[in-house]
Amino acid sequence: MNRKLSRELVCAIAVVGLCAICVQEKAAAQNASAAAARVAAKPAGASDEIKIWPIRRNVFMLVGDGANIVVQTEPPKDEENYDGSYGRDTGILVIDPGTTAMSAQLVDAIGKLSSGPIRYIINTSADPDHVGGNNALAKVSGGIVKGALGGKPAGEPLMILSHETVLAQMSAPSGKQAVYPLEAWPTDVFTRGKDVFFNGGSVRIIHQPGAHSEGDSFVHLRRSDVIAA
Repeated sequence: MNRKLSRELVCAIAVVGLCAICVQEKAAAQNASAAAARVAAKPAGASDEIKIWPIRRNVFMLVGDGANIVVQTEPPKDEENYDGSYGRDTGILVIDPGTTAMSAQLVDAIGKLSSGPIRYIINTSADPDHVGGNNALAKVSGGIVKGALGGKPAGEPLMILSHETVLAQMSAPSGKQAVYPLEAWPTDVFTRGKDVFFNGGSVRIIHQPGAHSEGDSFVHLRRSDVIAA
């Protein structure tokens, strides 16, 4: 009798364990579906048109794609700059490139501002309306492997900058499906902040702990005297 009860108890434990695994797998699938839905959905404040507001001669705010997008283009030719000392690193810089749903409109809007290469994307958080446009801009620019693995003409690759938490939220461990494709992931991350010299001036990215999310940062375009967050 005791042996029979033991076998029944083992079977019951096994059944409970299998049920728990099934529940966990179902919850994980539901979470992945919910994350994908958040990426695809239009956030509050999004419209069907992106409007361009000039902020400086070569700095613009793009409105209508959820979060506001900031675009810096090459400095005007009549402005004094020091690019000759830094390899003439000029082009287009985009801060928080909007949602996936509005990517085509974003590309068109940037094309109206400059025909130069997209060199930098800065993500100030991992929200869908801050990182959703990464993949589309990466494709337009030739990708993060331009001139290295992509079989395209040699040139400067696209750099996607963010706090390390943003990369952790956009990527996934080996064997797991990430919400965003590899081409959309940040290529260069920081913990406290980062400085780059671009378009004739310093660009300072500063992490802000305890803000809207763990990976929030703000960007200071020092020469243009513009702050984006």
